[in-house]
Amino acid sequence: MDAVLLERSKTVLPDGSIVEIVLWQVPEPVAGSEHCYKYRLFYGRDGRRIVGFDNERGKGDHCHLDGRNSAMLSRPSRPCSMIFEPKLPKGGPE
Repeated sequence: MDAVLLERSKTVLPDGSIVEIVLWQVPEPVAGSEHCYKYRLFYGRDGRRIVGFDNERGKGDHCHLDGRNSAMLSRPSRPCSMIFEPKLPKGGPE
């Protein structure tokens, strides 16, 4: 099986902030992850990432929050958008 693009969206909000979601189903887990998805979730403004989630090869599932990078403590069991959206600042995407 080849990688299958499940979602790719980019939304520019009225305040100029950007929400971008890219999600692929892959035939084998990416190095460092235990699931068969490759993903990138981004929220930023003025050229700065405020919140991000991804599973970069070798780093596995991790979060970027205000310039800090940390491993996710639990494995996602919910759709990525349900995990991502609560981390957005108040007044972010609804």
